[in-house]
Amino acid sequence: MKIGIYARPLSVMGGIREFILSMTQSLIRVMDSKDKLYIFHNQTEKYFETPEKTHVTEILLKSKNRIICDFLLFPILSRKFHLDVIWFPKNVLPFFVQSRSIVTIHDLAYFLPSLNAYPVIDTQYMTRMIRRTCKRADAVIAVSSHTKKDLISLLKMDAKKVSVIYEAVDREKFRVIDDKSRLEKVREKYDLGEKIILFTGSISPRKNLIRLIQAFQMIASLLPHDLVITGDKGWKNTKDHLLINRNRRIKKIGFVPEKEITCLYNLADIYVYPSLYEGFGLPVLEAQACGVPVIASNVTSIPEVGMDSVCYANPTSVHSLAEAILKVASDRKFREFLIRKGFKNILKFNWDNGARALLKVCAETMDK
Repeated sequence: MKIGIYARPLSVMGGIREFILSMTQSLIRVMDSKDKLYIFHNQTEKYFETPEKTHVTEILLKSKNRIICDFLLFPILSRKFHLDVIWFPKNVLPFFVQSRSIVTIHDLAYFLPSLNAYPVIDTQYMTRMIRRTCKRADAVIAVSSHTKKDLISLLKMDAKKVSVIYEAVDREKFRVIDDKSRLEKVREKYDLGEKIILFTGSISPRKNLIRLIQAFQMIASLLPHDLVITGDKGWKNTKDHLLINRNRRIKKIGFVPEKEITCLYNLADIYVYPSLYEGFGLPVLEAQACGVPVIASNVTSIPEVGMDSVCYANPTSVHSLAEAILKVASDRKFREFLIRKGFKNILKFNWDNGARALLKVCAETMDK
């Protein structure tokens, strides 16, 4: 079997990049060496190909322009290798692809206008592209059962065409760090206090930061903690920034390099994930792998990922979020319970199992 992977989204830092890297590395690890893997991306660095991995080939798309890669270079180059099936790991199937295709859909936030998840132009483009993709792809993978339900209800997809393959957490990267000097360097770099409540994610309406800030302000006088916010600037966030700037105990530190994210999790006393909508919710597992108790929304896919290892709150209720923070901050036994349950929970999600499931979908798709 000759499998292609369209890994052009490796060029963008963030969760999708981590997803592609982890799943592809696991595919290489579990696949039969008689099968061949062809990975297409536009990064000059080679991520996967080594002399001993003779069944793995990386093909460079010689352009940084997404449109040129998606609609010109990749369709032309992929034909040269006569691939049996191609996996597209991020939501969209480009035009002019002739091989059988599998697409992973991460969420359908574009189809829920009330979330204000993305700018209007992006939303209009992506809703059309995802609809087209789901019709044309030979198989579709959802990253959670909740996302599969959304595909069926919002796009009227045939349930038999959709497989669920969970994401997982990289336990080599996200782990408890015993090196206190390394942690203290990160604490000093960002001028963090001894006790912090951590939020990661873009500052946008879907991530629901404004209610987390309001909840923290309600109970700040009862806690020794500061609220630390990290992530890109997002959009539609003027109110969030106004609230952040008015409170000295709320610290926005912006984008944090990959190597320091694990340290931030380790420094946190509590991790809060108040999102209104997620297709999976990987930060829940990242925090748990670092030994941090997690408070998270009780909606969409998040309970499917956190199961019984998370303190849940209603993300539309400031009071519910405040009560959850107070409970985890003040109840030592409950904190320890969440930490223990978190370590057990992450073991239920495994990249190698996901890679085996993807190979099965590839084989079934090739035989159609």
